[in-house]
Amino acid sequence: DDDFAWHALVVLEDDRVVGVCDLLRSQLKRTQHVVELGIGFLPEYRGMGMGRALMEYAFDWMADKEITKVRLFVIEGNDIALRMYDNMGFARTGVYRKEVSGDNGFRDLLVMEKFL
Repeated sequence: DDDFAWHALVVLEDDRVVGVCDLLRSQLKRTQHVVELGIGFLPEYRGMGMGRALMEYAFDWMADKEITKVRLFVIEGNDIALRMYDNMGFARTGVYRKEVSGDNGFRDLLVMEKFL
């Protein structure tokens, strides 16, 4: 439904959700061409190319909705995700310093963007 700001694309195996891509579209008229994207898979489904395939499907969906810019956030040190995003044409455009806390203390959150 185009009236909603948030959309989710899911990957199912039988009736089980194994991956999800969420898309949050800006509700401001002047920035409705921008979407924030989040993506994740259960650990046993990572590294199989499904993340790339789901993102490419999401890009097609966004193009149909006249969305021209995608933004995502990734925790510093998530080298597998960073490599995929780099290979898919995302550029690093910012950093939220010590944004995420965890067992090893605070980590930076990187901002990446891509124009479709």
